Amino acid sequence: MTTSRRATAVAAYLTTLGCMSEDAVLGPTLPPDEDPPPKCATTTELGVVEDVSAGSTHACALFSSGRVYCWGDNTYLQLGNLDCYPWPCWDPVPVLGLACATSIEAGGIHTCAVLESGEVVCWGDNSWGQLGQDSGPFGGSIDPVRFGDMGHPAQVLASSASTAVVTAEAELLISGKWSTLFPYSSPQHWFVLTKVYRIPETGMLSCAMADDRTVQCWGPNTVGEVGDGTTEYRDVPTTVLGLGDVATIDVGYAGRCALRANGTVWCWGGWLNDPESVILTEPQEMAELQRITMLRAGATHFCGVDVRGSLLCWGTNGSGRLGDGTLTDRFQPALAHIDDVRSVAPGHEFTCALRNDRSVWCWGDNFYGQLGVPPYVEEELREPTRIPLDNLVVPEEWKAPPP
Repeated sequence: MTTSRRATAVAAYLTTLGCMSEDAVLGPTLPPDEDPPPKCATTTELGVVEDVSAGSTHACALFSSGRVYCWGDNTYLQLGNLDCYPWPCWDPVPVLGLACATSIEAGGIHTCAVLESGEVVCWGDNSWGQLGQDSGPFGGSIDPVRFGDMGHPAQVLASSASTAVVTAEAELLISGKWSTLFPYSSPQHWFVLTKVYRIPETGMLSCAMADDRTVQCWGPNTVGEVGDGTTEYRDVPTTVLGLGDVATIDVGYAGRCALRANGTVWCWGGWLNDPESVILTEPQEMAELQRITMLRAGATHFCGVDVRGSLLCWGTNGSGRLGDGTLTDRFQPALAHIDDVRSVAPGHEFTCALRNDRSVWCWGDNFYGQLGVPPYVEEELREPTRIPLDNLVVPEEWKAPPP
């Protein structure tokens, strides 16, 4: 029974006993059949950082209270805050219109979140309909807007100009320009794939995992990124050779990698986005990576976290995005200069990581302040630097009204 119904029932009972008049009001009133806002919508305690997500040039941190703070590029309102618009925000700012988030996904120039209610909401640029709204009259939003109607989603992927959602029914719902062949300005079911188990954790929607834990890929195959042993273009999902028991998949511009359930990592395609470097037309195990618990992709680099909390990254190293203190591209995983890592979030040309003490660290390119440092002070950082997420000021509009 809702609070308003309970109050009405109690009032009716007291009236029959002669304890109160018919026009009396029992306690504070609420709209009919409407529950009070959940605690997470009015809490002033942020809690600890639960997750971090990095997009092309911005990043966001999700707190255990369900609140989100973002920093970096805000040209398209992807931070959900007008404080520094249209300039970058190197100090984290709150996403004002958001509460009760359970996951966060920073895309190219938009951001999405899943709420406790199961709704998916997005904000920022909508030039291609990546917010799930018609891109014609709706160019973007600073406030989170609802993406489609699918109940509790199984997974959300925010890419450079698109958003994809795996529904609880294992269907794939997409919106935006995720392919030159398939631009959708509002959420559409893509029935070419049925019973989708997972899609890439990061990167582009060009691969998917079936419920039997095999992987299918499609699209350009110039450097073997489909993984079918050829370099022929595939316009339909094609099974990746010799790959089963997959836990997660991640997609870069030209490289693809999969984390298997036994903690090994298998990759194919062009690792460094250079056809003359390394081309693998079918998956090959990276023997240097063992007991990996998490795998994520940036644009042209990958990072994995092992059971000890060590972070290993490989690929291009422009601006020092691999975190090994150099600018040297790595064909083999290099140990980043950070330990006790809980999770990792590679962006376009930078990388962020969440440590077990719940502090967030980023490194690489800082052109938009995505490292939490003014870009006029440091244009890039080859070593991890801590994002200032301590002692954040909670906005007045988040505070509960007086009783």
